[in-house]
Amino acid sequence: MAIRRTGRAGALYAAVGRELKERRESQRMGQEELAARVALSRSSIANAEAGRQAIPLHHLVELAEALGTTASAVLEAAERRNAQMASLPKGDLPRSVVAFLAANARMGR
Repeated sequence: MAIRRTGRAGALYAAVGRELKERRESQRMGQEELAARVALSRSSIANAEAGRQAIPLHHLVELAEALGTTASAVLEAAERRNAQMASLPKGDLPRSVVAFLAANARMGR
């Protein structure tokens, strides 16, 4: 059963999941194909990408390799993403504005 993590660990799992998803989608690869390459279920891939499931280190290494990168590159990108998200204003802004800012931060704008 997938459990959403909270705090810094939860933010890291979510950022790693988003990074894996973006890399997978940039290669026009489906979740089922990635799952088959690393011997996981499609639902495990979906849960990991959504940040609902912890990714054991050995799976992160396998996922990264299947996507043509390294685990350290995925973690570094996730840390950068977290740093950008932390610097965004949250205050009294409407959710749509916060989402727009977050999307632009992910795209490097």
